[in-house]
Amino acid sequence: MCYTWCFVTYCVTLSGESFKWRTSLILFNYCCHLFDLYIQNTVYDGEYHARHPNIITFWEAFEELTDDQKKAFLLFLTGCERVPILGMDKIQITVAVLQNSTELHFPESHTCYFLLFLPIYPSKEMLLARLKEAVAHNRGFWKE
Repeated sequence: MCYTWCFVTYCVTLSGESFKWRTSLILFNYCCHLFDLYIQNTVYDGEYHARHPNIITFWEAFEELTDDQKKAFLLFLTGCERVPILGMDKIQITVAVLQNSTELHFPESHTCYFLLFLPIYPSKEMLLARLKEAVAHNRGFWKE
């Protein structure tokens, strides 16, 4: 499972009058919820739309990724492997067709714009294999 650690500050009343601020480190499970936010916050460009067969196949393949692979996808798409401080609902993904591509091409992303270029694949198996390969060989901003 994917988890994220968050610092939460809260106020505790002591003796009815004085307040003491405490900070706790709590663990949140965000992966289940992450999948829904990705779909909700996605817009499509060009010939892609929510009911396009390749898009339906993409979301089915995405759902089959392991939690670590979904985290790697976040890195692939945004350049950062952590959920933004304002939350995933602040990320709007745009998915467009990778022009002049074949099923041999891998998905590409422009991290500054959360833009995913997705070739049209003939099967879910091929799409899933290309997606896994693309996210597995991602470097992010801080890696050499």
